[in-house]
Amino acid sequence: MSAARSKNFELAQMALQALAQRAQSEQEGDLRPAIAIMEREVAGIIELARGRTSDALQALRAAAQAELALPAPLGVPKPIKPAPELLGEVLLESGQPREAAEWFQRALARNANRSLSVLGLARAASASGDAAAARERYRELLANYDRADADLPELAEAKAAPNKTDPAVSASGPVIGVRSIAGALAVILVLGFVVLWGRRTTSARKPQTTQRTQRKRT
Repeated sequence: MSAARSKNFELAQMALQALAQRAQSEQEGDLRPAIAIMEREVAGIIELARGRTSDALQALRAAAQAELALPAPLGVPKPIKPAPELLGEVLLESGQPREAAEWFQRALARNANRSLSVLGLARAASASGDAAAARERYRELLANYDRADADLPELAEAKAAPNKTDPAVSASGPVIGVRSIAGALAVILVLGFVVLWGRRTTSARKPQTTQRTQRKRT
């Protein structure tokens, strides 16, 4: 997030390049399709951070469609940030709540009751003027957050939802826009850390393998 705010795209580009390489690596096996989707996600968020929303949406739609073609995950999402959910967040921020709602629903079909997708759907419904649907989704979110920290912003938002009568209050205004950008850009940092850590771990293991081989030859 701090790198994005300072317009430092070096880490993002490193993550993008590393993901592109790993998506083609036979060593990744069955993870290659998910890694390729992660590559498109990062590419889309880079475009978003640069202010090229149309290009960002094009990349994220391709990522979301690719993910929908994969079998539903068993356990944690694959990739770690579901592409339909990320697309929904960016669409909502871009003032397209109805299409955003469609993608949040697709995200929930793959990862049932995932809190971030439920939250996105609640916000999309509110921004579309469907107060009843928004309240229903916020109630679902409250059930998910029944043991969450009391100062969690999303919890306060869900609790306040029944008192909101003006749909514009929950529309994708500045606060939600900043949060969705921050959340999306955080994905870059996480992916960058994972990718770079994986490469360092692999590099660290190579000398050990070489030493063992030399000892056997001796």
